[in-house]
Amino acid sequence: MRTAPTFRAMLLSGIAVASLVSTASTTNAQAPSPIPSVRLKPHIYLAGGTATVANPSATKDILNQSLSLMLAVGLPLNLGLEIIPKVQYHKFNLSNDFILASSITTESPKMTILTLGADLKMGLLPGPVPAKPYFLIGGGTASMKWDDLGVSLPSVSSTKIYLNIGGGLDVKVGPSFSFFVEGKYTFVSANGANLGIVPLMAGIRIM
Repeated sequence: MRTAPTFRAMLLSGIAVASLVSTASTTNAQAPSPIPSVRLKPHIYLAGGTATVANPSATKDILNQSLSLMLAVGLPLNLGLEIIPKVQYHKFNLSNDFILASSITTESPKMTILTLGADLKMGLLPGPVPAKPYFLIGGGTASMKWDDLGVSLPSVSSTKIYLNIGGGLDVKVGPSFSFFVEGKYTFVSANGANLGIVPLMAGIRIM
């Protein structure tokens, strides 16, 4: 007479255990997968392009478009924020009209700007996406030099302060490098003759 209650208890216990196992399995299946960790390491930036003088208008008429080069190292702080120490070189050739008007006889009169500084780069999309627009702002020092003029011009101090602001697009094309394009407005303080230039560059980022 005692067999039935014992069997019934065992049956109920089995059903309860099966229910618990099923519930736990469902919960585990629905749990979100952990976000994979991303190793942050320095990047190398190499770029080239051109720059135009935005202001003042008098200097804009004197200088033609420049050759622009950049070498930089990116130091990621997280997936969306990066500090980029950099060096940039801009070479502006003098316009033919200015050369004729100034009686310059040298073969390659030019004005060069060498900048040493750093940018703060902020990605505008979260996470490790393949194509990421970004915003950047930075500053540093700018060395301005007039070369091969053959005439006397007002001297310009060799070291100035510059600020820049801009943005671009970085497109990852492989596990270890990406292409990027960017444009910036660079303001160089030059003792009452402030200079504004707009570099447009394209290059690669090596990770």
